[in-house]
Amino acid sequence: MKVIVIGAGAVGMSTAYFLKSQGHTPVLLEKGLLGEGSTGLSAGLVSVQHRDPLDTELTLRSIRFFTHLASRHQERRWIKKMGFLRVTGDPSTARRLQEAVQKAAQRGADVELLTVEEARYEAPDLYLDDLIAFAFSPGDLYVNPFAYIYLLSRELKEQGVEIQYGTAVDRLLVEGGEVKGVMLTGGRILFADMVVLAAGVWSGRIAERSGLPLPLKPYRTQLGHVIFQKEPRTPMVQDLDQGIYFRREPGGGLLVGNGTDTAHAFDPDHIRSANDPRFAEEISMRLMRRLPLAAEGFFGGGWGGLCAGTPDRMPLLGPHTQAENLILATGMNGYGLMRAPAIGEVVASLISGEPL
Repeated sequence: MKVIVIGAGAVGMSTAYFLKSQGHTPVLLEKGLLGEGSTGLSAGLVSVQHRDPLDTELTLRSIRFFTHLASRHQERRWIKKMGFLRVTGDPSTARRLQEAVQKAAQRGADVELLTVEEARYEAPDLYLDDLIAFAFSPGDLYVNPFAYIYLLSRELKEQGVEIQYGTAVDRLLVEGGEVKGVMLTGGRILFADMVVLAAGVWSGRIAERSGLPLPLKPYRTQLGHVIFQKEPRTPMVQDLDQGIYFRREPGGGLLVGNGTDTAHAFDPDHIRSANDPRFAEEISMRLMRRLPLAAEGFFGGGWGGLCAGTPDRMPLLGPHTQAENLILATGMNGYGLMRAPAIGEVVASLISGEPL
């Protein structure tokens, strides 16, 4: 079966990989170059800690695939076990965190609630006196997003899979409730038996042009690199009260994210890659409250990018209600990389009609 996969980011590349492994003929279409979209701008956090137990299951499946892929390649610096600590000092947030830990553990995740003394052992340089709840998952990973899709693209090319870069899809060809293929920018038409829409923040625009609108809103997120004279001792951390997360960079320093700006919808064709003017000051102040060592560090630059948001913060996954041979794999709400291998496997199984 010929399947067109729109988007060669982490989700699209993973989908093509599993489609090929199940005997299909995928064709990947990417409007830019490898890693130019949201995947290449990802922080690379892969954690089993989620509010929805299904996301925990997806991430567990993804971690197994990341680990398996790493075992097949001698170069393994792109994946590293760092552990992930989520913290809060708010009683209501603490209750939700505790419930999420219980549900994740029931799904087989290695995650537990720590005492403040145990949290200090795992993260000795953090200030914890104002916090009341600490959730820790020691097996969580850092995955270099560009390295991941590069390795998959290399394996796919070795298997003869066609990947067309610089190939933008204008719209889907929809007739009688079926998608016959795609029309590229410039008018060229490609036909297929099935189409997978995994174009991230561009998915909504493609669907709308095709008369199949989706509840997607591109929102903006930012990351910065803070450099230290003395490297902090900390796992990956999410401060739920301050709305920041951070992890160690393999080359030194911390990569710090500020959460999301979901109040506005952004144009995916005009992504502002530079940080906002006040970002460095705001992110540094928040980081210092949790990591006093940051007072001796300095901001070493950063970037901004877009994620595809949905109203309920859950992905759009599965056949479109108005066109069953259009499979949606989009709306990842910033969790695309950590879900990508599992999403790819789910989509391939849906198309093959086989259970996971």
